[in-house]
Amino acid sequence: MEWESVGTGVNQPVTLLAIHDSLLYMVGKFTVAGDKASPNIAALNIHTVNTAKIWNRSTEKIPALPVGFRIFQSVLEIDKLQHNDHVSLYTLSGRCVRKVTGRSKVSLSGLASQPLVVEIYRTDKRISTDKIMIH
Repeated sequence: MEWESVGTGVNQPVTLLAIHDSLLYMVGKFTVAGDKASPNIAALNIHTVNTAKIWNRSTEKIPALPVGFRIFQSVLEIDKLQHNDHVSLYTLSGRCVRKVTGRSKVSLSGLASQPLVVEIYRTDKRISTDKIMIH
C-alpha cells in the first residue's frame, strides 16, 4: 500500500485518522483541507476518492445550522435550543457519549481529547449536525 495526496491535501500534519461508514476522518493541526478552511478536522468520502471530495464546514452537503454552538471551559454551549430539542454527542465510531434534552449546556468533562459529532433533533427531525474537536 502506498500513500498519496488527495486533492491539495491539508496544510499541516494529520495526527489522527478514523474511518466511520464511508468517511475517513482526519484530525490535526491543519487549518485548510482541499483548499477550504477546515480547522482541525475534515473527512474524505472514501467511495469517491477519485473525485477528491473532501468534507469541511463550507461543503454544501452539510446543512446550514439553525443553531450555533461553542465550547467554553469544557462545556458545549448551544444557542437557540428549544426545551424539547435533543442533543447527542457521538464518537467517530458511532458510540453515544452524551445525550440531553432541552439543555443549552452540555458538560464535556471526563471525555478524552477527540473529535465528536454533534447532532441536534427537534421532534424527530435533525436540525443540526457538525463536528467538534475537544481538547
